[in-house]
Amino acid sequence: MVGIGGSAGALNAYKALLNALPANTGMAFVIVSHITPTATSQLAQILSRHTQMTVGVTRNAMPIEANHVYVIPPNADLLIKGYHFKVVSPRSKRNVQIDLFLTSLAEALGPRAVAIILSGYAGDGSEGCKKIKAKGGTTFAQDISAEVTDMPRNAQATGCIDFVLPPEKISDELRRLVRTFKDVNAGGRVWIDGQDEWPRGFSQGKKLKSLEHRTTRAGFGRCSTVQSSEVKVTSSGPAGGRAYFPAPF
Repeated sequence: MVGIGGSAGALNAYKALLNALPANTGMAFVIVSHITPTATSQLAQILSRHTQMTVGVTRNAMPIEANHVYVIPPNADLLIKGYHFKVVSPRSKRNVQIDLFLTSLAEALGPRAVAIILSGYAGDGSEGCKKIKAKGGTTFAQDISAEVTDMPRNAQATGCIDFVLPPEKISDELRRLVRTFKDVNAGGRVWIDGQDEWPRGFSQGKKLKSLEHRTTRAGFGRCSTVQSSEVKVTSSGPAGGRAYFPAPF
């Protein structure tokens, strides 16, 4: 899961990042932007024009799904609890929402947590990046292309940033990163690396046996059926009751 923090000047960075991302990374993207509490935000609608992924505003207890983009609502703190969003309104205080979310993301997903800090004033997100790195996650900061450089530069000053890139180049690293994950937890589902190609003559039974091994490693029970894009399991695992595989069979 990818937490994306931005403030002043970040709109163009959000657009550039989403324009460059494919719709099937297997990741969920959560945009935590500084929004005036009384504002009626149109951010989700604007960003939906720049991606084929589903874009929506988070709600309390909403399940988190891969290949979706989520936007924080105004006047709220956003956290993760059990692969669902926890929305706390009114917000605790001004301009700490990125740190709060990234800290929650680090606790929930550990090494599978990713943070991206884009344009904005002050230093929200810096502490959250430190928490992500402490749990073995991956961190990005926007380079000098940021319209307002305070937030990305303050994040870099912590020494906890892995990549400093323009938004459109961050997508390349994310795609490389997702290939290194053995599984990516998102919204009651576990996404596990599938085969890019199955060997000629590889039967459904052999596919089942191969995928069953991977679901078991991820903490799931025994596989029961293989369908066109998913493997159902007989008992729930760490993130719910199904294991989905992004590669086609």
